[in-house]
Amino acid sequence: MDRKHAPAKRKTQTTEQRAAAGFPFPREWTVFGPVGQDAPEPEFAGMTVVPKELAVAGKRLAGQKAAFTDHRLDLGALLGGQEVGKTAYLLAVIEMDKATEVELGAGADWWMKWQVNGEVVCDTTATGNNGRTPSISILDHRFTAQLNAGRNLIAVRVISGRASFVVAAGESQDFAGESARLQAIEEEWLRKMLAIKEEWLRKIKSECLDAAPKLLPAVEIAGTSWELDRLPQGLKLDRDLGVVVAAPIGKAQAVGPYYPYGSVYSPRAVKAPNGDYLLMVVYGGYYQHTPNNAPVIWRSTDQGRTWDRGVRPWTQDAGEHCLVPLVDPSQSGRIYVFGNASRGRTHATDMVFRRSDDNGHTWSAPTTIVPQNDPTFPGGPIHMRGAVMPDGAWLWGAYYRDKGNNDTQYLLRSTDRGQTWTIAPNPHPQGWTHPTWNKFMESTVVPIGGPEAVFYLRAPGGRMYEKRTTDSGLTWSETQETPGLVHPDAPPMVFPFAGGKRLIAFIHNRYNAEHPHHYHPDRNALWFAVSDNAGRSWGEPRFIIAQAKQPEHSQETSCDYDVSYVDLLVDGCTLHLFVGDQQRRSLHLAFSEQDLASFPTGEDLHTWMN
Repeated sequence: MDRKHAPAKRKTQTTEQRAAAGFPFPREWTVFGPVGQDAPEPEFAGMTVVPKELAVAGKRLAGQKAAFTDHRLDLGALLGGQEVGKTAYLLAVIEMDKATEVELGAGADWWMKWQVNGEVVCDTTATGNNGRTPSISILDHRFTAQLNAGRNLIAVRVISGRASFVVAAGESQDFAGESARLQAIEEEWLRKMLAIKEEWLRKIKSECLDAAPKLLPAVEIAGTSWELDRLPQGLKLDRDLGVVVAAPIGKAQAVGPYYPYGSVYSPRAVKAPNGDYLLMVVYGGYYQHTPNNAPVIWRSTDQGRTWDRGVRPWTQDAGEHCLVPLVDPSQSGRIYVFGNASRGRTHATDMVFRRSDDNGHTWSAPTTIVPQNDPTFPGGPIHMRGAVMPDGAWLWGAYYRDKGNNDTQYLLRSTDRGQTWTIAPNPHPQGWTHPTWNKFMESTVVPIGGPEAVFYLRAPGGRMYEKRTTDSGLTWSETQETPGLVHPDAPPMVFPFAGGKRLIAFIHNRYNAEHPHHYHPDRNALWFAVSDNAGRSWGEPRFIIAQAKQPEHSQETSCDYDVSYVDLLVDGCTLHLFVGDQQRRSLHLAFSEQDLASFPTGEDLHTWMN
């Protein structure tokens, strides 16, 4: 609640007393604009009538009448669409029989400033709306204002965000109805999910999807096609899950049901302060096209042996892309989760984070990341892991997609636990991109001790790329090709062990040069390599898992080939690997760090077969 501008030393009233006062919230407003975000504000003190024209930055803007519908006003529809920074002023006059303190509620996409008789009563121009409710709502910011006897001028400055140019406003008598509206959003989502579930059951019954998966006759591993009934020593087939795994894997386990008619995006895991494991995924369609897709958290209270039923931790009318957890050692008992809130059919999306102080059972409202050195940054997906450096700096990658495969990578940095952010290397559009492929994306930050970290970048061409810092992300080296690892156009999946400079990289270990972009058959198998010198060199790749299910969609961009977008939770000497299985469910593989040397290399497989 934003009360920092409310007048001090004022006798306050209860909500019931304010409602009884019969506050007549304006039915009609006059809108002036648009102007630029940097245009100087007019002076409203002493103004008691709404002028026909408003002078702003040397321009005389003619007013046009507008009214809120269900407490919302779409300024984009009125003023030719939204554009970050486009600014409008809303003015209205209220007449009161006597002086009264009232409570107002408002929200905007994305910035707003409210004045009553020239006094600022709510100002979000420094922070933005911060997505406090599932949609732009009168419950986003509640604040008090003193109305005088006689005429009172309300002036509202609204600045457009990326997704829309909408403002919501109401008074205390409207709050209960608005709460019911937000509850209806949740109930509508549940209704849709139940309808989808019924459709699944119908299709499952008719298509026998509850039976064992249809398997390929053979899988390609290490350049050789292996028949499933004649696998070499060191490999075994899990017919229930439809995957081939290395023998050191005791038992692959599915976390959550197979999701045949949608997607399950990018499993990410964290160990809660009480020892529970949390696995975070996003169910539903791609975030650009499905604003009500569902974040889900699965919980294990026995170190991953069993998993409780997944729960939806929050509701919003914006699309999630991925949930990526972070634990800051200086914040005892707290978990953070980073993600997105997309309200448009574009990769440009708000970047947000939440926190939990009760082991992930409840979560705060999202805080939006707005870089101080680029406040109009269009935003982009946060997909892979960030890092907490020993000096407390937070480092996260976020990329921006222009058109097609043109992706520009940026790095977000905060030194005050997310209160403020800067963006590197420069404000948009001057980020990092590959000079040939015009693409860097889905980066991950890997700390390697002290102020050092490696920033791994995805690109086509069969290689990952990297940048290094020795000053906690203030400066970065020139981009270099990561040595020794073969990896297609897929995310860099590199993780540190418990300490020191030992790293493990999960790679696909194959690349088809005729299909450099998004060629999913290259993601059919997963390997790993270990480095003991902070990624300066890597050991020989060793096989871990391959896809053995028949793809329902044979096109090269189909995720039906995939075992990819993995995450690693290191707990003592046990490694818990979470694998995206066809982007239809998550698989959990557990093995010991001591067993890594027993996983087969490509040479081992051919030797054992012969």
